[in-house]
Parts: sequence; structure tokens; C-alpha cells
Amino acid sequence: MDAVDICNDALGMCGHDVEITGLTDSSAEAVKCARFWPRARRAVLSEPGWNFNKETSEAVEDESAAELPGWDYAYFRDAGALVMAQVLDAAGERLDYTVRSGVIYTREQASVIEFTRDEEDPERWPEGVVQAVTADLAYRLGKVLGRDSKVLSGLAQEKREALAGAKRTERTNAGAQVGNKNRYAAARV
Repeated sequence: MDAVDICNDALGMCGHDVEITGLTDSSAEAVKCARFWPRARRAVLSEPGWNFNKETSEAVEDESAAELPGWDYAYFRDAGALVMAQVLDAAGERLDYTVRSGVIYTREQASVIEFTRDEEDPERWPEGVVQAVTADLAYRLGKVLGRDSKVLSGLAQEKREALAGAKRTERTNAGAQVGNKNRYAAARV
């Protein structure tokens, strides 16, 4: 499944019977999909709790960054970082940080930066995330395609349910990974 498939599913969800063949098509639907696809994708991928697109990188000092009063160190922010998760020192302790103009500032020396990556390829997403992005996009498209309030209300509900379902699945899968104990199953033994 790719972005065009997701856009066509979203158009169908909001009751639109036109399909697009690409995000660069000149049709009104393709123009709207091209505008709202990145917004819907980033909105869902920015939600806390995803593990599939979590990354860790070494903290690399940005010596050319402007000084920021109260913050002693400046680090490059990964170009693919969508949301910062945490900054850690060499001992693995969390550090206070702030981000200004794409630069990460800390008061103490950092070693590791954790972030959520903006994964643009839906083939790399869990199925629940695909459904959540599709539902988010359908809601956004429904608003600009002039759907009535009843349809929009249904799309908003579908958006909430798809996101909640994706998060439940992510939590379940994270708990089932090697080394993680299922407390419920253990209690039954």
C-alpha cells in the first residue's frame, strides 16, 4: 500500500467516488490529497507511544549554533526527526532540553538523542497505523470536500477509533516482545 492507495481509501471513506492515480495529478482530489496527506501522516506519527519509528542517534554537537541563554550545549537535530522523545547523558539519565530553529539545546553534555522518525513509506507502518492515517486523511478531506455535519461526525469518530485501535495494538505488540513479561498471563499460571 502506498500514499495513493491511502488517499483513494480516504476519498472512499468520505463518500467520494473519484480515484486519483498520483499525488501530482491535476484533479481537484489529487491536489487536496497532496496537501493533506503529509499533514495526516505527521499528525498520526507524532502521537506518543509508537515503537516502529523510534530511533536513537549519537548526540553531535553543533558548534555553529547560536547561543541560547541558560543552555550550555547545542546539538544537531536529525533531519528525519518528527518528534523529540528524550535526550540522555552518558549514564543514560534524561536531560532537560529545548529545541529552537532545529537545534537541540541542553544544560549538560548529551550522549544520545531519541526521537520519532517521520516514516513516509506506509509499507513500513503497522496495519493499524495505516488505518489511522487513512481515517485522519478521510476526515481532513471530508471537511474540504464539503461533506455534511453527519458525515463529518462519523469520520471524526472513525478517526478516533482507528487511532485508539492502532495504539492498543502497538502496546500489545510491545508487551509481547522477547524479554517483556505478560503480567496477565503470568498471574494465571
